Amino acid sequence: MAKFEELDERYLYLVHGANDDSVESVFNYGICSNRGNRIGSVLTQLSKDDIKLKGLRALEIGFCDENYCKYCYVVKIPKFYYGWVGRDGAIEPPLPLFYEEDNKSMFTPHLVAGVYSRERDKVATNPNFNPKYNPNGMKYAKEQEELFEHTSMFNDWYRYASSRDGMTNEELKAFDEQMGTWRPVLQRYSRYIPELYVEYKAVLEKEKAK
Repeated sequence: MAKFEELDERYLYLVHGANDDSVESVFNYGICSNRGNRIGSVLTQLSKDDIKLKGLRALEIGFCDENYCKYCYVVKIPKFYYGWVGRDGAIEPPLPLFYEEDNKSMFTPHLVAGVYSRERDKVATNPNFNPKYNPNGMKYAKEQEELFEHTSMFNDWYRYASSRDGMTNEELKAFDEQMGTWRPVLQRYSRYIPELYVEYKAVLEKEKAK
C-alpha cells in the first residue's frame, strides 16, 4: 500500500475528486478553486475514525463511486499548519495554504500526497509532496481566518490573516522575504515534522495520466 495511504495522526486528511486527466498539473501546481481561498470549495475532510475503520483506499474508491469521478486526490494538511489550539488555549502559528496564479486561487501542490485512479484501480504518490514548502507570498484559507474571527483571544491572528488578502502575491513575497516571516514558524514545526523532503517537479509517464 502506498505510503500516503497510511494514517498519520499528525495530519488532517482531505480528498478532491476530478474527471480531467491533469494529474501531473495537480501534482506540480495544486488544486484550482473557483470560489477563492476556501478549502471546502475543493476538498472534503475525512474522519480519522473512518480511515481507521475502513482504510483510506476504501474511502478513495467510495468517494469516486459516490461522486462519479475518475480520480480521488488525497491531501494531507499538518494539523499545526491549520491553526491548532493547544490545551493551554495557545494557538500554534498557522501557515497559509493558497497562492494566486493568473487570477486563480490555487491550493498548494506540496500538500497533495497522491491520487487514486478509478479506471486503473491504482495509486500514484506525488513526487512534489513536501510539507516543508516555502509559504512566502501565500494566503490563508477562509476557514483559517474564520477560526480566529469568532474567538476574541485570537483577534490579532485574524487581523493579520485577513490583512494578507489585500496584497498581491508579489507584494506578499517581497514582504515575507524581507521580514523573514515564516523562518521561525518553520523552525518551530521542524520538531513535529522532522522528515526531510526534496521538492522537485512531478513528471509522470503518459499512461499514468490517463
